[in-house]
Amino acid sequence: MQNVISNRNSKYDENALYYFCKDVCVNNIDESIVRIFADARYKMYINGVLVAVGPCKQTSEIKYYDSVNITRYLKQGINKFEIRVLQLSNDLYKKGEGLLSSVIRSGEMRLCLWGNAGDAQLTTDESWDTAKEKSIYFFSVSMFDFYNVASLSEIINSDYRKNLDFEKAIKVQEIYMIDKEDEHLSLIEFPTEERPIPMMYFKEKTFCNSEKNIYDAGKLTCGYVRFKCKGKGKVRLTYAECMAFIENGKLKKRKRDDENGVITGDYDILEVDGECEFEPYWMRTFRYVEVKTEGDIEIISLDYIETGYPIEVSDKYDFGSYKDNALFDISVNTLKRCMHETYMDCPYYEQIQYAMDTYLQILFTYQLTSDKALPEKAIDDFAKSYRVGGLTQSRYPANKAQYIPGFSLFFILMLYEHSRRFGDKDFLRKYIHIADGIAEWFIKRLDGYMVPRSNLWDFIDWTEEYEKGQIKSKEPIAVYSLMLAYALERLSDMHGMLGNSISDYKVLPKKIKESVKIRCFDVLSGLYADAPDKNHFSQHTQVWAVLCNLENGNSAKEILKKSIKLTAKVSSAYMFLLFRAFEKEDIYYMSEEYMDSLRNLVDLGCTTTPEWIGEDVRSECHAWSAVAIYEFTAKVLGVVYSDKTISIKPYIKGRDFARGEVATPVGMVYCEWKITDDVFTIKVELPDAEKAMLTMPDNKVYNVNSGVYTTKIKRHSILPLYRGDSVHGHFKNG
Repeated sequence: MQNVISNRNSKYDENALYYFCKDVCVNNIDESIVRIFADARYKMYINGVLVAVGPCKQTSEIKYYDSVNITRYLKQGINKFEIRVLQLSNDLYKKGEGLLSSVIRSGEMRLCLWGNAGDAQLTTDESWDTAKEKSIYFFSVSMFDFYNVASLSEIINSDYRKNLDFEKAIKVQEIYMIDKEDEHLSLIEFPTEERPIPMMYFKEKTFCNSEKNIYDAGKLTCGYVRFKCKGKGKVRLTYAECMAFIENGKLKKRKRDDENGVITGDYDILEVDGECEFEPYWMRTFRYVEVKTEGDIEIISLDYIETGYPIEVSDKYDFGSYKDNALFDISVNTLKRCMHETYMDCPYYEQIQYAMDTYLQILFTYQLTSDKALPEKAIDDFAKSYRVGGLTQSRYPANKAQYIPGFSLFFILMLYEHSRRFGDKDFLRKYIHIADGIAEWFIKRLDGYMVPRSNLWDFIDWTEEYEKGQIKSKEPIAVYSLMLAYALERLSDMHGMLGNSISDYKVLPKKIKESVKIRCFDVLSGLYADAPDKNHFSQHTQVWAVLCNLENGNSAKEILKKSIKLTAKVSSAYMFLLFRAFEKEDIYYMSEEYMDSLRNLVDLGCTTTPEWIGEDVRSECHAWSAVAIYEFTAKVLGVVYSDKTISIKPYIKGRDFARGEVATPVGMVYCEWKITDDVFTIKVELPDAEKAMLTMPDNKVYNVNSGVYTTKIKRHSILPLYRGDSVHGHFKNG
């Protein structure tokens, strides 16, 4: 039995911070593991050092507890444990404040801990001292409140962490083991299990430089700022993704490190009288931190603890130019900043796991690491949002439900990509019924074998010509219809992996595509309209017409080429899908114009890829734009893994050299290729006992081991498409 404790004065449905403290005497420092759960969040410190933050973001269906190895934080003698528990109101928009919408909470304040600190046994009981922090107020920054439901900005007064009224904790609940083997627990009213992903990493960092009280981290990051000052007055800490300009009341972004720009964004306010040490409870996202003071304030120090998901990325790469290498760095940094206890659309604003974003982030993750824990948790999260007869939620975990029908189709594609990559039939069986349920929701609503408009948000993309991201027509949606055909075919393949055959999944895609062709193809323009009324055309519909094999060969090439001239073009969110259509029809060279728009981010001083390209961009860090991760590893290096096969097919146009490591489930694959005169040479290093299917530039395919391979090429066939800053210079590990 384990105890759940609380503070006797805690009130239901508050936004409040509580401290739980205890001195623990340790004589022998053996391996020490503690398990900890809190509602809604905790931060655990041992001897003044931040040790863990959690619990792992849960869903409405499951709570997680964390297992934390605390051995290295202990010392012989007295060890001071301090756990700061954040209680959150169950009313997300209480008093108009949207606080941490991706953190599921009960409205109660609870803490449970058990384990050992060396030879001392630990449990939460009445021996812990507890106090409520009365000198703090949590709020959302008003100028960002519509989006910023992730915000947990703070106002603290001069009594912060002082004059606390400590008393003994009270026991409010007991938990018991249901299954000792895998440690599933019953906790309060929900089942609880150990977090399925690693703990987030902490790394102490200093700012690169500071000028006029503006501190520059060098690149956009996520972390816990630590600020020390003394005196009497007020301090405002403002966290900015980049430098910006305000023109006619609107935020404009040009060169992100332009010293003439201004700092604007989330902020904390500190009222100081004496010495003050401040660390915000929730992580902040920033490149710049501006410190504004009023009164007699002396700044002592400002640094931060960087945090995120502990992904390890190889730095053995060089894609042949400074800009491409810099763009790859920018893209990797973007993905890292969007990987925490869930994937996030962006770490500054919503901080929520959206299905479309997550589908792309998972594919990018696969190319960089063999760690599949976060992708599998993401699939499980969305699966838990499913209700029989309905759809998965478009973003989850989240306290406020949102449904975008097309995003449920991306859930099917997530499951498909996982199945192709890992061949895990048990994992597939666990979730395929949800994919079937999503398919059934669409199938039973078909209107002449097309997907009609719904009463939900039929979002497609943030395209300027769309209305709130969706087509303006009230007639059936061509994009959703073609997406459904594409998803059903892959759902059929997944059932095939399990030895099943479902006739609807084989027949319906053909009927859907036939219907779209009859109702939406416009002979005059040679393009597919977004709806049967043929009043609007977008690049998106052409992309899906190609991806789902409605069009192939010359006709597919034609509609893709024509789509570039349409006014309704894909944004960064859809760039990956456009590139796959180019790749499918062997016109991948057409992606270069789009890649150039991403390369321009280097000149703009960006350290992450923004939500879209433009001056009025909102989020500076949106991983759906980190497409260079995939293009440079899966195309330039040419390494992909699927169906237990390593395939290597480098795309050599526009460059004469590339090297790097790509992750596969069986280990890292290293490729290095170069062109000298009319000879193409590639060096391949494979995991032990593995072979690869190598496609050379002359399209001859070989089953190869690790080694060096050469072939003659015709130089004119690889004329440069992009050659800005063409001296590669071995940007990494050169």
